[in-house]
Amino acid sequence: MLWILVLSLVAASDTVEVGNKRVTAVYTATPPVIDGQLERVWFQAQPITEFIQQEPDEGAPASESTEVYVLYDDDNLYVAFRCYQEKVKAWVASWDNAYGDRVALYLDTFGDKRTSYGFEVNAMGIQEDFLITNDGRSYDDSWDGIWIAEAKITSEGYVVEMAIPFKSLRYKKGLESWGINFRRRINSKDETDYWAPMSRTEGLRVSKFGTLVGLHPRVVGRYLEIYPVGLIRNDKYPDVPSQTKPHVGLDVTWSPGPQTQVNFTVNPDFGEVEADPYKINLSKYRLFYRERRPFFTEGSEYFRVKSMGGMNVGPMIYFFYSRNVGRKLWSGEEVPISFGAKITHKSTRWETGFLLVRTEPKASEYDSEPLAYFGVFRPKYTLFGNSTVGLFLGTKEAPQENRYTRIASVDLNLRNSSTEFRTIGALANIRTADELQAVLGKYMDIGYSYQGRKWFSMLGLTYIDDKFDINELGYVGLPGVFSVGFFGGPMFFPKSGPIRSLMLGAGGGMFREFAEGVNEWTTGLFIGNLQLRNLWGGGGNISFGRSYEQGQYYTDINVNLNIYSPFTGDLSGGLWSWFGYGYNYRREYFAWKGNIGTWTNYSFNPSTSFSFDTHTVLEFRPDRSLEEITFIVTPRFTWNVTRDLQVSSYAEGVATYTTKEIGRVRIGALLKWRVAPKSWFYIALNDLETRPSQNQAFTSQERVALVKIRYLFYF
Repeated sequence: MLWILVLSLVAASDTVEVGNKRVTAVYTATPPVIDGQLERVWFQAQPITEFIQQEPDEGAPASESTEVYVLYDDDNLYVAFRCYQEKVKAWVASWDNAYGDRVALYLDTFGDKRTSYGFEVNAMGIQEDFLITNDGRSYDDSWDGIWIAEAKITSEGYVVEMAIPFKSLRYKKGLESWGINFRRRINSKDETDYWAPMSRTEGLRVSKFGTLVGLHPRVVGRYLEIYPVGLIRNDKYPDVPSQTKPHVGLDVTWSPGPQTQVNFTVNPDFGEVEADPYKINLSKYRLFYRERRPFFTEGSEYFRVKSMGGMNVGPMIYFFYSRNVGRKLWSGEEVPISFGAKITHKSTRWETGFLLVRTEPKASEYDSEPLAYFGVFRPKYTLFGNSTVGLFLGTKEAPQENRYTRIASVDLNLRNSSTEFRTIGALANIRTADELQAVLGKYMDIGYSYQGRKWFSMLGLTYIDDKFDINELGYVGLPGVFSVGFFGGPMFFPKSGPIRSLMLGAGGGMFREFAEGVNEWTTGLFIGNLQLRNLWGGGGNISFGRSYEQGQYYTDINVNLNIYSPFTGDLSGGLWSWFGYGYNYRREYFAWKGNIGTWTNYSFNPSTSFSFDTHTVLEFRPDRSLEEITFIVTPRFTWNVTRDLQVSSYAEGVATYTTKEIGRVRIGALLKWRVAPKSWFYIALNDLETRPSQNQAFTSQERVALVKIRYLFYF
């Protein structure tokens, strides 16, 4: 039965629906002036119109008129949007934060129908760029290109102009046509329009783009970016003398051709990256923190192996978790990174990434990290037009201690625009300081998903050997488990009435920890993607099952709920919550526990905003009396002086209810100035103060102040 499913998917992958819309780029000897005003040169091109709604009324004509013009010369691609609209709403923000009324250009420069560049500009001229991979299933906003755009609000609406240098793009040489699409977002109506239509249930699909012809880019330049970094930094940690010292680093990016890119970094410092949020862990799983450092976030899709099995019944897993590289010790000090290199290659059939990083030894009172090398090699090959087969080889080597973690895996993804089948098999060879010889761990993942116009379904299976403890290189919440899960249900998009969209689902799964040797199960109901005509929305789910912890069975109950307000005005907000019964690993007993979170954002004007987030952790005793309530409050203020200059500050306070004490306060501030394309000047301050009890004074646990400049020399 499984092979019938796979073969049917392969056949479907060979007949992916392709957008039949077509646009011809017009060559111009006189480049347009990028100033937000349409001059005569633009009208050499025929206007592109006939945008179609994705939301709220899929397939209907756009409610407002849009015209797009496409030109090019030897060096650049030029695109202009003229958007007709009575009232325009947009906000001033920093790079990669284009809010409000906005437009976007998508370019599939390899014609592989899986990957695309994205360029987005709002009516205030704020730019955002990103990469789309896996036929729209993955979105990477860490990529930053060199391109210019301007916008101007007019009496008829607004105008956006873009100029994108060909040397900022990677593309297949000799390709006679590119995939292309245009999008417009009308903020007040929560409306999304595309030129090549997109289904609201599937989302963006590169395989359904239109076609851009007539383009003949002439590559100019050496494809070389030299990125020196200089800073002065002061660090203060407990029991460590305060240090003020200069730091010099260098980043180099070189593209031998439009399909290959090489990145080097020497002595990197990520001092401007905001500190991780405070978390309380009541579970048995290792905490997971999002990567924020640019060297690791940019191009991270090249090194990722995505699993689907378990359907959230089992633990999350990553073969390479970059937060292990240059990690923080218990003292707060970071393990220094002395060198890093990345090579990525993209062609119609092949997609390959190679990563090598060296970290220097570092020790504190409680833990230490030896000299180590991290390496990842990840090639993928395209099958049947939109499917892939891939290899992953990863290692962390600590040669002075003869420690290592080595992973090898093979994965297969068969997909079309609505259906996907995945399977992954992996082996890990691990030797720790406590082991006299290496151990071999095994991993397997199988998953299937379908996203149609009226139904969705997902099925996953995960097996993680108890020896597959890859946490030195990757991330696995809990090794030694087997899980299987299923989930599915209908979707509704009423043409009238108070409900705009609604997704209903039901599912369940089984989970087994090998160390415990018993089976656990769960089942539940889900209400999601609920949005009303007034643009309020939310969702939730309830699940219950039979679980086993600490040598006994118990009834596992979980309830989730979230609501949010419209995002179309100056004030928006929402609430999320979770309550459940289970084992509290922090207190070591069975009891009820929960989380309640709120977020609020208010814009005083188009350039100034204030946000206020709260996270409340509730812990009850076995007799249902209150053990503790922990409040985590995070206010944030942002002033975008211009689109290139931003000043922001934030605080994070942690307080408890029963003991009536404030135990932790973090204060941070950042001035960020874009002095030139991809060139930034930073002033950053961060101070963490804690106290063991209410009667004791606050003491500094981590205090960092720095001035930093990164300047791009582009050839």
